[in-house]
Amino acid sequence: MEFNEVVKNRRSIRKYDTDKKVTKEQVEELIRYAIYAPTWKNSQTARYYCTLDGKGREAVAKCLQGTNKDKTEGAALIVATFVKNRSGFDREGNPDNECGNGWGYYDLGIATQNLVLKAQEVGLGTLIMGIRDSEALRN
Repeated sequence: MEFNEVVKNRRSIRKYDTDKKVTKEQVEELIRYAIYAPTWKNSQTARYYCTLDGKGREAVAKCLQGTNKDKTEGAALIVATFVKNRSGFDREGNPDNECGNGWGYYDLGIATQNLVLKAQEVGLGTLIMGIRDSEALRN
């Protein structure tokens, strides 16, 4: 699929085909393309936690809040991304500029865009969800 078509056709999916399965190899490919994204200071602060099995999906779904709770039904894969606090700080822990760890979120957004565009290219639907209990999800 050409890049222009990938970008134009990517949509947020809210109902998933329960017959569609995602393989470990596909997950690794999506993350590999996310990692190709540029990061400020080459900090590589994005972290990915993935689940392919039913119990893992149920555990993640319990951490979602608001209208997101019902949007994982039928999903074959759930990826949770987090920023490891390092981007935007010097080695002593002082902010490099007024953005501080805001750079980590910026970098994570670029990486996530790569991931969802690669998913579109290989025929997988995606939905970005941000309403969640992050501490419960990390656990």
